[in-house]
Amino acid sequence: MISIEERLDRFSPLVCRLLAREGESNKSIRPLTDEAIATASGLPLDVVISMSWRCSWEGVPVDIMLRFSTACGVVMSDRKIMAKHLQYLRSPKNKKWSYLKRSSLWDSKWYPMIMLYSKHLGGKYAKK
Repeated sequence: MISIEERLDRFSPLVCRLLAREGESNKSIRPLTDEAIATASGLPLDVVISMSWRCSWEGVPVDIMLRFSTACGVVMSDRKIMAKHLQYLRSPKNKKWSYLKRSSLWDSKWYPMIMLYSKHLGGKYAKK
């Protein structure tokens, strides 16, 4: 079991945004739109967009963090959901982010976000 600090570090706003998706089967899964996250969280669209690029929760009020992460489908208090996300993040490179790669926004949005995530990791958790 990981500590809350480690959970918050592993599931930064950027990671929550990358994990935000809808659909049931692999072929129908697609990324949630910024607008859908804004609607679900009750946060303004510009806040959702700026949060999506943050590599840490530092300075983010707890209520905003919970609304954003929950709207992205990352429910910090639900061990089952968190274990599923952690397992996904640990999956082989070629198995990850297929729903983002199919998106028309791959080059302009998702790939740059994944590169930022990769740079932020800098080897953290690579062997865990």
